[in-house]
Amino acid sequence: MISDVFVSNAQFKVDSGVWSNASPSDGLFDSQSEACGFTTQILSNGVHDVFLKTIDSLGQESLTPAQDQITIVG
Repeated sequence: MISDVFVSNAQFKVDSGVWSNASPSDGLFDSQSEACGFTTQILSNGVHDVFLKTIDSLGQESLTPAQDQITIVG
């Protein structure tokens, strides 16, 4: 039954870096919709692409990770 599928993990990466785990805002990935947060390493000045993907309880990853650009000015 589709209602039994829930978010089990969220991961982020910056630019072409490696995927790292994000943290669920409520302390546990266990719902069909989840808020999460993460902290990156210190980034150099310039434009960076930030990606976020989810993995569900069946082990399926997002087909298209969310993406945004940030600009670091020092």
